[in-house]
Amino acid sequence: MGGSVPLPAVAAGSYRDELAAALLGFKNSQRVGLAGVLGPALAGALQAAAPLAGTADTVLVVPVPSTTAALARRGYAPVAVLLRWVSRRGLLPPQFHGADVLRVAGTPFLRGGGQKAKGRRARARTVSRMSLRSRIWWGPGPGGCPGGWGDRGGALRGRVCVVVDDVLTTGATAAAASRALESAGARVAAVVVVAATPAPRGSAATPAPGEQAAPPFR
Repeated sequence: MGGSVPLPAVAAGSYRDELAAALLGFKNSQRVGLAGVLGPALAGALQAAAPLAGTADTVLVVPVPSTTAALARRGYAPVAVLLRWVSRRGLLPPQFHGADVLRVAGTPFLRGGGQKAKGRRARARTVSRMSLRSRIWWGPGPGGCPGGWGDRGGALRGRVCVVVDDVLTTGATAAAASRALESAGARVAAVVVVAATPAPRGSAATPAPGEQAAPPFR
């Protein structure tokens, strides 16, 4: 990824005020019902990102996984919950299909309220453990064709993917997810998030109508 063209990142909004409070409540206070607030925001961002995937008949929507420690602490994976909310209500673009293909192995417990509160070194330890599952699953394909399990060595080759996360801060986590997918031969078209931290002053990123442009990364 180093030196390559930055990926476009589409966010439903900026990480501040009510949106930040809703995300914190959803992730850290067991307020799973806030999926009803955050889900429509994520759905809108996914719809806005659909043209970035080009003309692919099937686009795999890949959630950034929770660490083992975070999953044990919360009892649920926030990004996966939001994607299920969107999918079950038919709000995904028609060519988009969920693909639970990534894992984070051996991550230690980190205090401090989630990814945004982690230091750079702690975040680097997390993203360095991002990898593909030994067996991966993807959802149904076009025309109602069933999805299924596949060997990670070939199931992603040539597939177009969109990486989904809750918050984009430095872009390190999304970049690690993209590297893992690209290592298996996939093409990552974009990163979609519920919220992005505001772009640095002087950034050239310009939001399109209905979406918030996040800083490019890689």
